[in-house]
Amino acid sequence: MSGTTNPFPRLFSEGHIGPLRLRNRIISSPMEKNLALPDGSVTQGYLNNIRERARGGAALICPETLYIDVRGKGNLFQLGIHDDAMIPGLRRLCDTVHAEGACAAAEISHAGRQAHYTATGLLPLAPSQVPFIGFRQGEIPLELSAGESEEIVRSFAAAAARAKTAGFDTIMIHGAHGYLIHQFFSPRSNQRKDGYGGHLENRMRFPLEVAAAVRNAVGDDFPLLYRLSAEEGVEGGLRFEDVLALCQALEEAGVHHIDVSAGTYESSTLITPSMEAPIAPYADMAGEIRNRVGITVSVVGRIMDADTAEQILRSGKADFVTMGRALHADPYLPQKALAGRAEEIRPCVGCLKCNDLLGAGEPVLCMVNSHAGQEGETRIRRAKTAMCVLVVGGGPAGLEAARVAALRGHRVTLLEMSGELGGQVRYAAMAPGRADLILLVHSLAGEVRKLGVEIRLWTRADANEIRRIAPDEVILATGALAGSLSIPGGGSAPLLDPMDAMANGWDGRGRALVFGGGMRGCAVAGRLAELGGEVFVVEPGETLIGDLGLRARFPMLQKLTSRQNVKPLINTSLDRLEGDKATLRERNGKSSEVNRIRFVVPARIMNPQTELLSPLIDEMPDLRVQVVGDCRRPRGIFEAVQEGAAAGRSI
Repeated sequence: MSGTTNPFPRLFSEGHIGPLRLRNRIISSPMEKNLALPDGSVTQGYLNNIRERARGGAALICPETLYIDVRGKGNLFQLGIHDDAMIPGLRRLCDTVHAEGACAAAEISHAGRQAHYTATGLLPLAPSQVPFIGFRQGEIPLELSAGESEEIVRSFAAAAARAKTAGFDTIMIHGAHGYLIHQFFSPRSNQRKDGYGGHLENRMRFPLEVAAAVRNAVGDDFPLLYRLSAEEGVEGGLRFEDVLALCQALEEAGVHHIDVSAGTYESSTLITPSMEAPIAPYADMAGEIRNRVGITVSVVGRIMDADTAEQILRSGKADFVTMGRALHADPYLPQKALAGRAEEIRPCVGCLKCNDLLGAGEPVLCMVNSHAGQEGETRIRRAKTAMCVLVVGGGPAGLEAARVAALRGHRVTLLEMSGELGGQVRYAAMAPGRADLILLVHSLAGEVRKLGVEIRLWTRADANEIRRIAPDEVILATGALAGSLSIPGGGSAPLLDPMDAMANGWDGRGRALVFGGGMRGCAVAGRLAELGGEVFVVEPGETLIGDLGLRARFPMLQKLTSRQNVKPLINTSLDRLEGDKATLRERNGKSSEVNRIRFVVPARIMNPQTELLSPLIDEMPDLRVQVVGDCRRPRGIFEAVQEGAAAGRSI
C-alpha cells in the first residue's frame, strides 16, 4: 500500500502464535465444504476453493475439521487425516496455501456421538451412553472403555504427526462444538464414574491427554492451537468457570493459542449465529479468557467486516479474529479492506444457506457469492465477442446476471419497472431481524454501476422498447407476484399484497390474517406484529417457514412465535370470509372463527411474471431469451443469484 495509510492498523499488523509468524491477525475458520471425496481425500475442487481463501489475504488458513478416525467422521464428504494415504493430498493443499503467502492449520477432530452413521456405517462412540439430540434424534452411542479412550488419544497423536509431515504450519485440536473432546469435558454428555468423569479435574483429563499426546508427536516448538466452546447453550452443560480452568490447564500443557467459539450441535445456532444474532457475540467471553491466560486468543462468531475485527483487537478482547462465513462470501475481504476498498466487499448476510447445504450433503455454496464452492466451474472469462445484453428486472437474479455479463465484457442494459433495485429482497429485509439482507442489494447494485451497466429505472420493458435497444441476448428476471385467493363469502376485509404489507405496514388496529406460513408469510407476520395488533398466520401444512433450512428457520421462527400478538395456526385452511369474520378449518375437520379481520394477506402462492416472454418468442423468434429467478419458478434468493450468474456466464 505505497502512499496509503493502513485503515486497519491492528488487524493488518504482524502476529505470532507461539513460534509461528503470521502476516496479519485474520484466521480463516475451519468450515466444512462437502468438497472432499468419500474416502476423505482432497479434490481439485477443494484446492480451487482453498486457493481463493489464501489468495484473498487471510494469514492462517484452516481448511476444515479433519477426522482422525473413520468412526469419528461427521460428514460423508469431510476431509480425513486418519491414514497415511491422505498425506499426499494434504501436502498439495498446504503447498497451495503456502504459494499464496499464507500459513496452513490442521484442525483435527473426532465427532464422537455426533459422528454420522451414513458416513461411518458404524454406531457412534462417546464418553457415556447419552443420546445426541440435534439434527438426529435419540441415537444412543456406545460408551468408550478406558482402553478405547487411550487408543483415540493415540489416534490424535498419529494424525498430528501426519499433519506435520504434510506441511501444515500448526495443529488445532478441536475441543468445541460437542465433538468427542468436548463431550468428555461437558457434564451434560460425560456421566462416567471412572477417572474420566465426575468432577472438573477428571473431565479435563481427556482433553489434556490429547493435548499432551499431540505435543509429544509434533515436538515442543511446533505451534499448537485449541478450539473450545466458551458457552454450550444447553441445560446441564458447562459453566464458564470450567472453561476458564481448562484454558489455564491447556496453557500449562504447552498449548500456544485458544480459539473461542460457542455451542454444540444441540445448540447449533450458537455455532453459526444467524442474521438475527448480535455481531461478535463471543468477544466478551474471549476477553475474559485472554485476561486469565498468558497465551494468544482468537474469537469467532459473526465477525463480518474489518471494522468489527479491528474494534475487537483494539479493545484487547482477542489477539486474532477468526472469520468463516465472511470469507466464504468474499475470500478477498482482507485484501480489499487493506487496500481501502471496503465498499467492494461482498457481505455475508448470515442467511445460513451454506450450513443448510452442508447438512444436506451438497457442496457448500453461498447465497451472495455465486463463485464460492465451485471456483473451477464458475471462473469468469472474457468473451471473444462483446455483445449487447438486455437484463429485464433489477432483483438479485437480474443484478447478478448483469454483473457477470459485464465482467465477461458485454455491453449490458438493465431495465427495472420500479424506482429501486433489489426486487423482493427490499421487502424481505423489512422483516424483524432480517435487515442484513439489504446488504446484498447494495453490494450488487454498487458492482454493476462500477462495471458500467446502464441502469434504467421506472422503465417497463415491452416488445417495442426491446426493439429499440436491439439486444443480442435477453435475460428475463422479472420475478413473481403474490397470487390472488379465491375465498367463498362476501368478506369486507380487503386482500393486501404481501409486498404492500411489508412496505406500508398498518396502524395496528384490528386483526390481520396472513394466509401462508412459509418464509414470506412469516416475514409479513413479523413485520405487522412489530407494528402492533394481532396477527394470525394460517398455514395448511404441518410447519411454519418450511421453505428455509433448519438452522436458518429456527431463529426466525423463535423470534416470530415469541411475540404474544402472533397466533400461528398450522394444518389449517381459510374456509370462508363473511364481513370481517374468517372461518378456519383444521385438517381434522374442526372449524373455528376469527372476528374483526382488518385485512387478509395472501402469501402462499407466488405467480411467475412471464407476460413478456410470449411476445418476445412470437415477434422475435431469433432472439435468445433466458429466464432466471422467480419468473422461472418462485424459490429463494440463493437460486436467483445462482441462475443469474449462470445466465451471465453463458453469453
